[in-house]
Amino acid sequence: MTSQTRTWWRISRSSAGERCTYGRAWTDITYGYGLSIMEREKEALASMINTCD
Repeated sequence: MTSQTRTWWRISRSSAGERCTYGRAWTDITYGYGLSIMEREKEALASMINTCD
């Protein structure tokens, strides 16, 4: 698996507001369904959510 295929889910070329909304939605869905995430995914989501106001 390449790094590109591991990050297919991340939104690219977006504004901070879009990254914030996307990160929150991804997190809500992941936890809502009781899914696990990898450490790199967790870090990427935290980075996205840190763009929230």
